[in-house]
Amino acid sequence: MNNMTLTPDEQTVIARAAILAAATVAISKYSGKGGQNREFDAMLNEYTNVARQNPDSPLLQLLLLPIVPTEIAQLKRQFEQDPKQSVFNEFKMAALNRCAQAAALMDAQASPADAALFKKTVMDVCDRVAHATAEGSVMGLGGTSLDAKESAVIAQVRRALGA
Repeated sequence: MNNMTLTPDEQTVIARAAILAAATVAISKYSGKGGQNREFDAMLNEYTNVARQNPDSPLLQLLLLPIVPTEIAQLKRQFEQDPKQSVFNEFKMAALNRCAQAAALMDAQASPADAALFKKTVMDVCDRVAHATAEGSVMGLGGTSLDAKESAVIAQVRRALGA
């Protein structure tokens, strides 16, 4: 593991940061139940695929931990309805704090290349989640692929990760 010795709790912090970052983008602009489902499904698929494609990345392998699909499924159910602004704000702050905590762990214990790859992956997945549905569409027609609120959240995640 590249002399990286993360405790199970630290591994969970890093995996959860990835989950929470993309989930914050998904819930930043409610896309209807079907749209939310597509966004959470895109998150799980992207993280799983990237981890499988990068078996030599200890950090990306954390995205294959059993908590990842479990927590994404829980969040998918939790946010089937449009969250109140106060709920979103609390969730976003917790996610950004977790991202900053994970970035500090990665920067201290992982190789610079692996930390950079993990952070880039999280940002790429946030972007894919934001583009998974067209915001403001009616029955899948029209709308914009990236909402200003989603763009703002992506920028905040980028800063929290130091990416």
